[in-house]
Amino acid sequence: MATQKGIEKWKGKKWFTVYAPKIFENRAFGEIPANDEKAVVGRNVKATLSIFTGRPEHAYTNIIFKIVEVKGSTANTKLERMELPYSYTKSLAKKFRSVFGLRVVATTTDNSKMVVKLLAVTSMRTASAKIKAMRKQLNQFALKYFSNGSLEDGVKAIMDKKFQAEAISLLSDVSRINNIEVKRLEVS
Repeated sequence: MATQKGIEKWKGKKWFTVYAPKIFENRAFGEIPANDEKAVVGRNVKATLSIFTGRPEHAYTNIIFKIVEVKGSTANTKLERMELPYSYTKSLAKKFRSVFGLRVVATTTDNSKMVVKLLAVTSMRTASAKIKAMRKQLNQFALKYFSNGSLEDGVKAIMDKKFQAEAISLLSDVSRINNIEVKRLEVS
């Protein structure tokens, strides 16, 4: 009898198709059940970046969307954050290498606030004075880079690794950088 009640609850639910924001070409990427439209608004939906780009190197990047609007059976979202899992970032730090992090808060030209958390890995052990200089240089570069463009431009530059490549070439005169990853991107 208890299982019959559970089945009736699921039969009463309505399915809503979830659409990504304009940055990801308004692509449908999933469905979500709910009793009514009000129950869907405000929910967070998680997906991997490789769903939208089709590139396997983006399989580790998780994207969290927030549902902001429901029209009929479609749920529209906005980008909440992008993040790399801890297991992936931990694998970047290996023996005889230096790792440093950085947090940059920038306001884009379309008045969106971006909090970008970067992780840089050198190709060999590096003196703390050099790391301090690289962190300062990277902070100035990232702040200027994200403040001079829109949110869409910043996210696309991170997805295409254009921002990371420019940052590596900028810091290469101080010390050899093996990798720069955007560990987390928060949008508000």
